[in-house]
Amino acid sequence: TTCAYATPLLRRARPLEEAARMAERLLGDYDFITDERLPDVHIELNVSAFDLRTCWQRCGLLSNLVAGYISSAYFDEGKGYNSEIFSSISTIFQELIENAAKFSLHREAQIRVRVKHYERVTMIDVQNDSTRAHSQRFEAHLRLLFTAPDLDDLQVHILESRSRDNLESGIGLLMLLKDYPIKLGALISPTANERDEITVRVYYRLPGPEEV
Repeated sequence: TTCAYATPLLRRARPLEEAARMAERLLGDYDFITDERLPDVHIELNVSAFDLRTCWQRCGLLSNLVAGYISSAYFDEGKGYNSEIFSSISTIFQELIENAAKFSLHREAQIRVRVKHYERVTMIDVQNDSTRAHSQRFEAHLRLLFTAPDLDDLQVHILESRSRDNLESGIGLLMLLKDYPIKLGALISPTANERDEITVRVYYRLPGPEEV
């Protein structure tokens, strides 16, 4: 049987659950560098997700554009467009923007990009709108990445799950964490109509002159 005071408690709990569901969520190292710090370089782009999906090569073109813009200041340390700095920034950027385009299914959906460079750290923000169902799955995946004791074991688990259950692989961000000196974070902000705004942020530490 239900206690007489259980119903009022449940009624009070529902608004609290709703408030928690609608609150912004910060994950990982999103605030590794605060917005108050002035960058040496600042780039902002708005790109149509539909344009990228109709020609995936555009993701590579944008990635190389951003990588060249940042790495041009370090050509004397490496080999220009063949440098580790250029290839790393291009690869990281392409992974982020392809993911955003893949899950922005409305024809009019926009992907908002912001790149800031601080001394030897490049920050890349890629923002897109998503269904709440997808953002919840994405948030769960990120929490798994941030808490996994061993990324190699997690990679095997994800690949096996994908093969068995025909799920989205979710392997791209994991590979970035494994292969590059990055910090990863995300901000999930609820919007109207059961949709969320997802901002994925990566900080990439450029190798020093002796490492290039």
